[in-house]
Amino acid sequence: MRYGGTDDLPTQVRFPDLIGNFDSGHPVESRMEDRLNYRLYSISGTFKTSFDLHDFPFDRQSLLLRLQNREHSREQVAYVIDTFGLQLDRAGAAADSGGDAFRDLQLWHVLAVRPFVESFSIRSTLGKPALFETSSRSEYGAFATEIVLERNVGAFIIKTLMPLFLLALVVFATLFFPATLVTERTTIPVTAILTSAVLLISISNELPGLGYTVALEYVFYVFFGLCLMAMVTAFLTETLRGRRLHGHVNVVDRLGRVVYCTVVAITVGVFWWKYGANF
Repeated sequence: MRYGGTDDLPTQVRFPDLIGNFDSGHPVESRMEDRLNYRLYSISGTFKTSFDLHDFPFDRQSLLLRLQNREHSREQVAYVIDTFGLQLDRAGAAADSGGDAFRDLQLWHVLAVRPFVESFSIRSTLGKPALFETSSRSEYGAFATEIVLERNVGAFIIKTLMPLFLLALVVFATLFFPATLVTERTTIPVTAILTSAVLLISISNELPGLGYTVALEYVFYVFFGLCLMAMVTAFLTETLRGRRLHGHVNVVDRLGRVVYCTVVAITVGVFWWKYGANF
């Protein structure tokens, strides 16, 4: 912080999303520079926020680091963007988007780092009788930095979903099994459902408790449906074969393969249409 005056009112801030307390009385550096007070702070800790994970793992998140001054009104203390000190371009974003600071993020792309000025108001009377009959509102200064992150979908798919793709190929292969492998045509899809369910649970355990379905879960639901269709196809072909309706057996087998490929193509197309820009 750089500011004028003889007091430290601008440093009396809090970080509303920080778990823990911020002590403004112990800066890393404290001195006068060009007739301005200079205060340098190093802040490390856990910040909480809420995430919209409807599009997981094709999601984009905006992380906000906010500071607020609740001690003095906006008329007394106002915060502005230090364009020169932060080396910002004309659009108000850092020239290198903090590339060095985020180099250890393997599954995320940093799209932008944008500082901006905020303010917030409190309508409370603060218990003062003189304000009981008024529409009093106190405004305070604030400042925030937005970090826009986009998940590295390609790396996530290769790292996490490769087993699901292999299972999908194995289940599709059962539609070509001969009559002598009728048992395998039923047991393999069942095994694939159980295996993919375990994979889905392991992925879900990495997410917070959600009351809605994320995009990735729809992929698994489609796969469950394909496994069920493969089992039904095997049951129908075996029933028709037992009745010596071999012509119908071939029709059902071909229909099952066509439906399987069509559903996979539609699913891939829908996700590519909606999230293709993220790849």
